[in-house]
Amino acid sequence: MLKQVLASSSIALLLCCLPARAQTQASPTSQPPKQAPQLHEPQTSETQVSPQELQKFAKAVKLLLPIQREATQQMAAAIEQGGLSKDRFTEIFEAQHMPQVPPAKPISQEEKQKFTRTLAKVTAIQEKEQPKMKQVVQDQGLDVQRFNQIQLEVQHNPTLLQQVLQLIQT
Repeated sequence: MLKQVLASSSIALLLCCLPARAQTQASPTSQPPKQAPQLHEPQTSETQVSPQELQKFAKAVKLLLPIQREATQQMAAAIEQGGLSKDRFTEIFEAQHMPQVPPAKPISQEEKQKFTRTLAKVTAIQEKEQPKMKQVVQDQGLDVQRFNQIQLEVQHNPTLLQQVLQLIQT
């Protein structure tokens, strides 16, 4: 169960950051949003992680989970209130930002408008939560870049993943 929570939290954290990045790419004529700190940027694996860093990482993840859960619920509610299903919102997002992934059905003008309004709300939620998430990581004695490096290593190293899961349970 915790393994799924950790994996889904990693995915959720990543997805949380996607709308802000996408918005900056989506409309070059619009005003760019404030740069929110990103918890997930592409890094390379092959990082050595000390036991102390792993403990700090596990504690940060444990503290980030409720923040992420709340943000995810708020984003889901914003999508629903915006008049799109989560699946359709994701499909439109992918169609706009990954042209090689065509939508299952054409996107109507009304859906585009709903998507744009909803994306703004989702982005605002993400921007509001990013400083909190960054602070949690820093409060554990890690900087965001190091947190990202450790997360990638944990995702690719089953032994480290098991250690993190054990630390979270304690």
